[in-house]
Amino acid sequence: LSENDQYNEKIYEFEEEKSREAIVKLVFDRALQRSYSNLLNDEAAKTAEYHKYKYTANEWLQNLKKKPELDIHFTFPDGYASTTTLTKEQADELLLDSTAILNKIRTLQDKVKAGSPMQRLFLLGEKMNNTALLTSLQQLLGADKIFALTNDSKAIQEISAGILITYQKQFQDDAAMQLQKLITNINDKQKEISEPNKAEIIKIAAQAGIEEKQVNEWITKETQKLKVIKLLGLEQVTQLEEVQHPEYGKVVRKIMKEQYSSDKYERTKFYNECKTLVQLSHQHIAKVLFISEENEQKMYYLAQFMEGKMLASALPIANQATIHRYALQLLDALQYLHARNIWYKTLKPKNIIINTNADEFRLVASGLELTDNIHQRQRQNIKDVGLILLEMFTGKTAYQSVANVHDERWANIIKKTSTGSSGEPYKEISEIIKDINEMGKPKKGTSNFNFPIKKALAWFIVFFILFLGYIFFKDKVLNFINARVSNRDILQGNIPDVSDLPNIQGRFTGKLRLPSKKKADFWLTIKSLKPMQGNKAVFVYAIRIDSLSGENRYLNEREQVGELIVNEKQLKLQSKLFPDWEYDQDSQGKVSLKSMNAELKLE
Repeated sequence: LSENDQYNEKIYEFEEEKSREAIVKLVFDRALQRSYSNLLNDEAAKTAEYHKYKYTANEWLQNLKKKPELDIHFTFPDGYASTTTLTKEQADELLLDSTAILNKIRTLQDKVKAGSPMQRLFLLGEKMNNTALLTSLQQLLGADKIFALTNDSKAIQEISAGILITYQKQFQDDAAMQLQKLITNINDKQKEISEPNKAEIIKIAAQAGIEEKQVNEWITKETQKLKVIKLLGLEQVTQLEEVQHPEYGKVVRKIMKEQYSSDKYERTKFYNECKTLVQLSHQHIAKVLFISEENEQKMYYLAQFMEGKMLASALPIANQATIHRYALQLLDALQYLHARNIWYKTLKPKNIIINTNADEFRLVASGLELTDNIHQRQRQNIKDVGLILLEMFTGKTAYQSVANVHDERWANIIKKTSTGSSGEPYKEISEIIKDINEMGKPKKGTSNFNFPIKKALAWFIVFFILFLGYIFFKDKVLNFINARVSNRDILQGNIPDVSDLPNIQGRFTGKLRLPSKKKADFWLTIKSLKPMQGNKAVFVYAIRIDSLSGENRYLNEREQVGELIVNEKQLKLQSKLFPDWEYDQDSQGKVSLKSMNAELKLE
């Protein structure tokens, strides 16, 4: 403010229409995140739907004048619905109007010119319910001096200037928030901030009194942000994501879920875990590269993204020397972890990556977890090792399959990993390593050059009988071979017999926890199972999610074709939300399903 009436110049041009749009965007995004709508994955449809609600912002704001908060209901085009809340505080933050503020300052100056004493000016600020006006007056003069002053126009000008400075700071803060949002939106849509974009942002910032240096810092920070490529898996407190990092490239991020970000116990536990994992260094464990600061809202760590193939896709392994090498690598890594009070929570072939040369593997970092009861957890990991060894030899996880492990020494090792073993079970990883290393050593008092006479004689008898059989039944054998060759197309197709397929036909049910923390009934119906080439089968499935009361239906995916991969014990569906499943069949033939995309198990 000055004597030449320049007080009507705006500090920052803030269009009210745009701020109303910001309110719609805030409420719309929050509602969409809570729904199962496919709009989450369709940016074009999402933008079009958002623009539909722009014009209802005035109605929302009018209703907010009557109550402190408003419940707003959205129904999206694919039938999903969600409700979210808009509070008066949120609207006020986004609807700062510079004109209204300057009008209050003008009223104050008019009162000064009319000769109003300072006491009345103070009461005027109180009547306006304007805390900033009152605070500004008190900071400049002190509460005791306000009532002592009279018609001192110079003092009044100083007071008015102080008010202007107060509001200028508020405008700058609001402008900073809006500009950072603008930078984020441009970077998300265009994948970069172009020079014309940058020049325009700097121009807008200058009008708000924000320096170019500050804008450059915001742009640098935004362009160095992690880019989420896809979701890899969900756990109770955390989730796994494949992300692109500007420095590390493609990495795996383990990040706390939003609902646990304010849980002090879970935050402390996860941060202590991160601090321990980042110090690990072992050739058969994926390296944790970076951990977030303790005060970040959602803590996370970044780990190496392992290139190669999953051990699960290479089972069973025919070469016993390869099994021997992989087993020692796995056990060495586990022994290293257990010595640091860390266990592997999800130890299975899918979390072991074989490198491109197939000579060694690494454990992915996402399954590592700090524990205060390492003895009990080590017992679980020993059992996991036994199941992995069993799968390496037989491709199956049922302990009955140990009969198919023809090397008696390996069979005994697998048996001793189970607590149900008839012998003394293993208590520590070092015991398994010792037994495997002992395999190549001769027993005391014996020689490596002892000739196995009985075995040699047995093999000689077998070959002699086969030779005689060939002489006498040569013609029949050749006819049999020709008949088999004539059907080579069928043999090469590797089509499984229907009786060998798991009994997955029927209706599977389970309980699913929604993002709103409510539980719902999950139904997966499978029928028309048919074997195909390549040890696969196809089937028809349908998915439905209902409320526990049955009154609401959250999802209804009609019949589509899915794929069964027999060797990997996996189901592949066309569902966008639940595409990947594992199945398990017990000794009685009962099948259970487990989702790899959510905490969900079906019986």
